[in-house]
Amino acid sequence: MLTRLCLSLFLMLSPALPAQPAPAAVTDTAQARRYLRQAASLIARADTGQARDFLTAAQRYSERENFPEGLAQAQLLRGNLHFTAQQYPAALAAYDQAAELLGRLPRSQRLNGLGLAALGSGEALFYQGQMEAGMKRFFQGVNYLQAAGNYPKLLACYLNIASYYHDLNQPDKARRYITRALALRPQLPDQRGLLPAYNLLAMLHIRAHNFGDAAQALARGRAVRATSPYDVAEQHRIEGIYYFETQDFAAADQHFRAALRYLEPQGNPVHLAQLYFALARTAQRRQDYAAAQRYYLRSEQQARAGRAAQQRYFTLRALAELAEQQGQTATALTYFKRYKAAEDSTQESTTKQAISRIESQYQVQQKEQQILTLRQTQRAQAAELRRQQTVNRGAGAVLLALLCAGVLGFTTLRSRQKIGRQQQLLQAQKIQELQQERQLLASEAMLRGQEEERSRLARDLHDGLGGMLSSVKYYLGSVRSAVVLPEPSAQLFTRSLEQLDGSISELRRVARDMMPEALLHFGLTTALQDVCDQLGQSRPLRVQLQTFGLTAERLPQRTELVVFRLVQELLNNVVKHADAQSVLVQLSRTDDQLQLVVEDDGRGFDSAASHRGVGLRSMQARVDYLRGALDIQTAPGQGTAITIDVPLAAPAA
Repeated sequence: MLTRLCLSLFLMLSPALPAQPAPAAVTDTAQARRYLRQAASLIARADTGQARDFLTAAQRYSERENFPEGLAQAQLLRGNLHFTAQQYPAALAAYDQAAELLGRLPRSQRLNGLGLAALGSGEALFYQGQMEAGMKRFFQGVNYLQAAGNYPKLLACYLNIASYYHDLNQPDKARRYITRALALRPQLPDQRGLLPAYNLLAMLHIRAHNFGDAAQALARGRAVRATSPYDVAEQHRIEGIYYFETQDFAAADQHFRAALRYLEPQGNPVHLAQLYFALARTAQRRQDYAAAQRYYLRSEQQARAGRAAQQRYFTLRALAELAEQQGQTATALTYFKRYKAAEDSTQESTTKQAISRIESQYQVQQKEQQILTLRQTQRAQAAELRRQQTVNRGAGAVLLALLCAGVLGFTTLRSRQKIGRQQQLLQAQKIQELQQERQLLASEAMLRGQEEERSRLARDLHDGLGGMLSSVKYYLGSVRSAVVLPEPSAQLFTRSLEQLDGSISELRRVARDMMPEALLHFGLTTALQDVCDQLGQSRPLRVQLQTFGLTAERLPQRTELVVFRLVQELLNNVVKHADAQSVLVQLSRTDDQLQLVVEDDGRGFDSAASHRGVGLRSMQARVDYLRGALDIQTAPGQGTAITIDVPLAAPAA
């Protein structure tokens, strides 16, 4: 769950205006603007009833005056209204309608509104659990709001992106966007919006056990005046996590309770589930098992109400462990069964992947059956043709006596033979097409299976082995601080910890390479930039990425994934074999063509002698799957340039 989500208010607040008909001297446009300002003020005070009335009036005046900007602003505020009432599907629909209306305005008038619509719809998607779609909207919002110079809302976009990376356990990327958020400080009208940035920065330091840096970030946050009850609650919650991790459970409990006082009136079940869970863990560590059970039950109830499946899963597991800790075997078994049922529900995506694999296999079998049927039909037609030829020969002997009839029979025979040959050619062509389609389906099933296995192994490495190694590192760190070792042993102990750090970093790198989350969430350009940056940082190799024409809508997901794997494979070949100083990765897109060029200044090779290699055959198989063309230009001592052209008109996903 996100650490912080920012509810956007799209218009500046203004003093309340009386809800009365406009004077005759006031134009419809001016009256629409007044009603919009009044609605924004009412939404800020959570007065949804009157706000809805003002929005209806503003929309009526805007339609009467044909005022498209007013109609768009009314939809933006209507999205805010639904968001405040936690009606997220309705909010998303209103934001999308606002974006459609804004698209009809001149560029100078639509940038800020489109940014606000993207920010609001991204938050609505997040609260519905559609994280990837929400992130796409946030990045759109960054582009619009940066161009419009709306720095407070640009700050909100950066914080949402950083929060998502934090939840994905990618602290480096989360810290990158927090840094961008804090860099907006000079452009902000006041510093109140920076409080979530300090809170999230503190969370990153806490998770990394950098408690001194976490304390500094919390202190900076306390120096900023909170703007809402939720901001105050969030500050107390993170203070509680800090004290919990530093083993001061009394202080942690105090801050969690303070956060609860601010959150309970808001009534958000997801946030309440998180906070009750934190209170339960604290009570359990203080050996107050009755309070722990009470808070766990409240957390499970709120998680169920908010449809927070993962939080409910964690809470049921904690209830089972708590009951077992108290010797309540029957109760523990009950919670354990419910926990396993919740765990099974989290495997739905895995089940869908398995169904997808089965469906691909079924399609391949169907194509094979069609090929078999067509071959049988072709053989039957050939037999029929031979029979007709025999009959026609006999008839020809009789018809030779009659010249006119003979000529007619001969013409008919030739015509039938020609038609038969054409039918055979068509059948053979159809069989060839089906065989190619079967090969494509088989390749797709193979590639999908490879990617699913990569994802499974990456999760096992990251969540399983990675978590175990991190725990070992934490325990060893505790031992080092608690035990005084002789100098040689202390040096050996330190080197061991450094090697363990390196092992954890390497394991995470392998997991990232196997499961390209950046590709799935943010697109091909971002994912390739990450690959190039990581390679350039880890090797004495200058890696440059150039992209052209990729700012429009994304490519099909399967095409993006195959191109991403091709770039990975080509760069790995450069590192292993080329002995190059620099490499250029260039990806360009036109309306119906995608071209990938990877060029290095390395030693090159004899392409004629290397076509038998496994690596090139694997690369060729991926290119064939995309129905593309592969060209290799190289010679010993002259570097290598590999060009891959992929037609976009033929879908590869």
